Amino acid sequence: MKSLSLKVLITFSTTILTACYQTSSKEENKNVDITPTGTSFEKPIVKSGNYYNLNSGEKIKVIADSLTGLAVDSSSSMPVEFYLDKITQDTFYQTGLKVNHLLLKTKEGTYTFDERKVKINGEQIIIL
Repeated sequence: MKSLSLKVLITFSTTILTACYQTSSKEENKNVDITPTGTSFEKPIVKSGNYYNLNSGEKIKVIADSLTGLAVDSSSSMPVEFYLDKITQDTFYQTGLKVNHLLLKTKEGTYTFDERKVKINGEQIIIL
């Protein structure tokens, strides 16, 4: 009887541990994409915080829009195309993608992607 109880306990414990591991692995990998060649990379995520709107120069608090996941100004709920973290000197696109050295300043004083370095195909951004 002890042998049967021990086997049941071991089987139950193994099942629980396996289920917990599979759940945590899925959670850990929800922000990872796999390219057609099998290479994995981190999906960009908008991280809330204080930044500077690159096009207006204003200090803003960026949050992720609850529907789209794109960067918006928390006070106006307006989309923010490019924003700057002055502490790290990193520039981000509205998706949370780091775009250092990929932008050009236009004659109007706003910023846009440098077409020699970036290709946009619908929602897909390809860094050349």
